[in-house]
Amino acid sequence: MVNMKDLFPYGLETPLLTPEDPDEAWGHLYSIKEYMQDGDPIPNDLAQWLDRAITYAEKNPKEFIKQLGLVRRQGRLNSTYAGVDKMKWGRKVYLLIDDERDRGQLTAALKEVASEFSERSENPVGLDENRLRDWYKNYVTARRC
Repeated sequence: MVNMKDLFPYGLETPLLTPEDPDEAWGHLYSIKEYMQDGDPIPNDLAQWLDRAITYAEKNPKEFIKQLGLVRRQGRLNSTYAGVDKMKWGRKVYLLIDDERDRGQLTAALKEVASEFSERSENPVGLDENRLRDWYKNYVTARRC
């Protein structure tokens, strides 16, 4: 039986925080600091943002700072998938698979989620299954940490 806390550790109504610039990220950190100083619980959206940064960083301090959004990203800022929650889409594939070793299930899940991405996304390019497979693998890896 699936534990709902595993599927939705921060609740169903938690918006995803994705700071657009370092100032916004610092604002989130200062908010967390204030909650901690007051002895209040950290709101779900802030807790999830911090949790995701810790998970993705995998004990790498530079990656942690990058995941928090405290530095401006270098490279192409107008990346095709900039702003896309890759873990969310990787998780969607994960939830459709009963047996990770069954390639047929994985292929079917990839097709279904890629189709959903194309329907829901404002991204005109769509999503190829190889990129989605990478997002799925990253989700599975982060889940195991």
